[in-house]
Amino acid sequence: MTTPELDPEDVRAHLLMMQSVITRMDENRRACKTWALTLVAAILVVITKFDASASGESFGLLETWIAVVPAAIFWGLDAYYLALERGFRDSYSNFVRRFRSGKLSGDELFEIKADDAGRRHFLRSLFTMSTLPFYSMLAVGIFVAWLVS
Repeated sequence: MTTPELDPEDVRAHLLMMQSVITRMDENRRACKTWALTLVAAILVVITKFDASASGESFGLLETWIAVVPAAIFWGLDAYYLALERGFRDSYSNFVRRFRSGKLSGDELFEIKADDAGRRHFLRSLFTMSTLPFYSMLAVGIFVAWLVS
């Protein structure tokens, strides 16, 4: 069986497809942060409003956990998308490296998949400068709202 020839347009199209996947992962991460902030703020407003009108007391620890849960879920989703993005970026770099060295075969074109180090990428992604400060500040905001109310 012969391997297909590498057409430069096919290589370019493959790289564009990979770049669009990487961009989509970044957009998903941005959406996670937006939804997390919006949902947590809405939950805190609703809890504060109903608690104040019902009993005149501030909301307690149980109500605070209602706001922490979506923040934690979105933190995990954000880290998951970052891990996927890193996997695709590694795959992109390996593809370019193999192309430049002449070791790329035509069979590898249009196989879009992330690098297999997903778990390692996920655990590191939980504690990067693009996730940890945002979700830490969100948790601090929830804690301050609980203290102030």
